[in-house]
Amino acid sequence: MTIMGRWLDLSRYVQGLANRLWAAAKEQDFHGAIFDTWDPNAKLAYTDALMQGMAVAFFQGYYAPAFAIPAQAAARADTAVKFLQSLTPKYTGVLYLDLEAVPPSVTVEALTTWVNTWARVVSGAGFQAGLYVGANSRLDGQQLYALPQITTYWKSVSIVPEVATRGYAMTQTALNQNLGGVTVDFDVLAMDHEGDLPRVANPEAVPSPISSTPSATPSATPSATPSAASSSSMHAVIEGILADAEAMGQHYQSMVSGVISLYKGGA
Repeated sequence: MTIMGRWLDLSRYVQGLANRLWAAAKEQDFHGAIFDTWDPNAKLAYTDALMQGMAVAFFQGYYAPAFAIPAQAAARADTAVKFLQSLTPKYTGVLYLDLEAVPPSVTVEALTTWVNTWARVVSGAGFQAGLYVGANSRLDGQQLYALPQITTYWKSVSIVPEVATRGYAMTQTALNQNLGGVTVDFDVLAMDHEGDLPRVANPEAVPSPISSTPSATPSATPSATPSAASSSSMHAVIEGILADAEAMGQHYQSMVSGVISLYKGGA
């Protein structure tokens, strides 16, 4: 599947509206979703989106006063990293820092140090450090590009500077749009000027529903009789999903049971 094209982002995921959201997203040809690590339902959103065939990325929502407190850079990064490390299937993709509404008392030098500290914690944990450039982010295009640990950029719908040399891969195109009764923002993902895309979670990393009529030709979708290696790998994924199954809600019970029965039968 391609991850380039239409994406959506939202700060709060509502389980009761999930079916409508994903149905509308598929109908309108969305390829992925970006969730806020501060959202209490972010873990559920991650698994839901992958199961619906969407790629996934994450951002850490901003708290403007934190930019004036140097110690908050590492602390906030560490909080986000711990959340990402708790996800199943394993996530190793991008985490965007939401850089906007920086207090005027924060100097460019202090802000640069803050962002670099945050990014070192994120990249040091194995994730890609990205930057969402919003209104009043305070840094110009050259200063943004010069951030050594930031390797991908997301442009907000606001008027913001162009990132020198690299440019943006993710571009926010509209705010507060209705998608299946859910308010989301619209984005577009394309290669940046250096030909790079952000690392994201691929929906092919999770088991897909399998037809009762097996295909006559091999495919990337697990068959009803997986090899010992693939069975072992998929059991590991299933065990992780089961750990969160109760929190995910009743709409997952039949899906999880079907996958378990399939792989027990093939193991």
